[in-house]
Amino acid sequence: MWKRAGEEKNDGGHWPELHVMSTPGERLRATLQQAAALERAGCFDDAANYWLAGLELARHGNEQHWCEVRALLCQKRSAEPRR
Repeated sequence: MWKRAGEEKNDGGHWPELHVMSTPGERLRATLQQAAALERAGCFDDAANYWLAGLELARHGNEQHWCEVRALLCQKRSAEPRR
């Protein structure tokens, strides 16, 4: 469902940095770093998807709130006309 810009899945069906042996915290960190990078690059649709994935991985209320707010912001920016 979520894809890094210009990257394909490996044979195991997982993104390279999100392998089966990753801890939940590592998966969350990698997901949020990718979301932030996509947001900085102006890829708001993709960034919103990563923030929503982070929302599912987050265990603490403040992490969940941050992911939800960032996803909503990216969705709003995506809907704005390009200048």
